[in-house]
Amino acid sequence: MTAADSTHTPRFAFDAVLFDMDGTLVATDRYWPQAAQEGATRAFEELGLDTPVPSQAQWMSLVGGELSSGVARLLPELDEAAREHVLRRCIEAEHAHLARGRAGFLPGVESTLAQLHSAGVRLGIASNCSARYLDQLMGDLNLGRWIEEARCLDSPRVRNKADMIEDLLAVFDTRSAVMVGDRAGDRDAAWANALPHVHLVDGYAMVGEDVAAQATLDSMDEMAELLSGRARDLFSLLGELVPASGKPFTLGVSGDLASGKTLLARDLARLGQGDVEVVELESVRRQPNRAGIDPLDEAYDLEALHRRLAQPASTPLRILEGPMLLDPRLRDLCQAHLYLEVPASISLERVQGRDARHSPVALEFATEVLLPWQRQWNEAHSPGELAQRTLVGHNPLRPLEGP
Repeated sequence: MTAADSTHTPRFAFDAVLFDMDGTLVATDRYWPQAAQEGATRAFEELGLDTPVPSQAQWMSLVGGELSSGVARLLPELDEAAREHVLRRCIEAEHAHLARGRAGFLPGVESTLAQLHSAGVRLGIASNCSARYLDQLMGDLNLGRWIEEARCLDSPRVRNKADMIEDLLAVFDTRSAVMVGDRAGDRDAAWANALPHVHLVDGYAMVGEDVAAQATLDSMDEMAELLSGRARDLFSLLGELVPASGKPFTLGVSGDLASGKTLLARDLARLGQGDVEVVELESVRRQPNRAGIDPLDEAYDLEALHRRLAQPASTPLRILEGPMLLDPRLRDLCQAHLYLEVPASISLERVQGRDARHSPVALEFATEVLLPWQRQWNEAHSPGELAQRTLVGHNPLRPLEGP
């Protein structure tokens, strides 16, 4: 394959897509607001309350969050036992509506799930709902046709949606994933795991709700086109940096801490359809980095790396991936260099989501050791000026777009 052969470009560069359910996949407004109002009306009568029952719009505002917390915000004047009774009646009414066949998809969902599934993308659900509700919708809508794994608040080892996403990533054994949702909580859960978030505008976010995201969709019909953007950008990079002659060529992929360089190298290799070899600097690691010591000399066996790259390449394109490849001791190993830059704040957010959710030591090591090294090294070597192409690695969905 040559770098210009776009006929083999894969449609999607991500291994998995994780979805919120209510307001993202499922048209919850078809049953929940009416059911909740009916259930609350019954509960208010049983409790002898003469206060107004919340409106359907107020009940809809709870969709996407944890219901008991939402009811507490909606009915702060009631004690816990009364709120639990109201919620129980609301859920009973909801299941009665679902039993009458009220469940349905939002526009474009079925075709999008089918398209992603047929392309080999692994699909999961992370929803702030109960197991009973999740099981009912999985069955009523036959979501198992496409959804491989689903998690809810009743799932083992789950406290919140961030835990659900963490578990799905572990089951799928990948960090190459995107979270799609309609509420700020979906974004928070995605970013807590250092994943890009896609915000579905045509969902149930409240007016004025701040839902920052790496990308937005007006409708689910746009999802496949959005996900294909990464593959298109990466193929464009190959065409720009790698000659089409077919002669052996080594491309260096380097970048700042947690910039996404490992996944970028992997995805570039996938574009090669078997004609690309990836050599990771980690493959010659000899011991953990230590503060105050040159990380290249101390942590990596540079002589072993030189010996390996001196051997004839087994493929037309070889990608060397790792930090500090533009150091004078490594720079000449590659004919061209691609460098990913990210602000230190984003690096720390990604380390927090990727490595430090259950290991505070990882964040401390990044803050006290890795980032100071990186600042010192960047000041000494100016990688953005030495590399043939520098990207701002803030958005994995579109690597060629600036901030």
